[in-house]
Amino acid sequence: SSGTTGVTLSKIKFSATNENINLKQIALRLSGTTASSSRSDLVASKVTVWDGTTQVGEAVFPTSITATSTLTTTVVIPNGGAKVLTIKGDISPIAFNGVINKSGDLLKVDYDGANVGLNGTYGTGVSSGATVNGGTTNTAASGVRIMRAYPTIAKLAVPSILLQGG
Repeated sequence: SSGTTGVTLSKIKFSATNENINLKQIALRLSGTTASSSRSDLVASKVTVWDGTTQVGEAVFPTSITATSTLTTTVVIPNGGAKVLTIKGDISPIAFNGVINKSGDLLKVDYDGANVGLNGTYGTGVSSGATVNGGTTNTAASGVRIMRAYPTIAKLAVPSILLQGG
């Protein structure tokens, strides 16, 4: 629903081999059609990055559909294991002449595999100190459909009717 805060937009799984990796930043992109996935769908054009229940960073889509996160907490991807990070956002409200003025936008935030290295997704090896670039494959999140309202469904008791034969 529009105006909702802390909406889970995607989850990204990172894995490491050979040594633990300190993740330094993540490249993200808004995907989908040009009619949807606008940075204006997000309050302040911003998403946050979460490791479980801890916020570890954020990314702002300044003027385009791509952004690079700033991680404020060390995120370690374990050697031979994986770390799943959650991308969350606050959905802009829908209002006449507002930022979003109609229901139906499909907001998708994905990992940007085209942007790796020091300007995109990278980490450093904990033991070696070597720079490790992120994977080059984009993700394809299902996305969230932004609506002004949604129906409420309630279960009603089934009335009992006693039929009498004659």
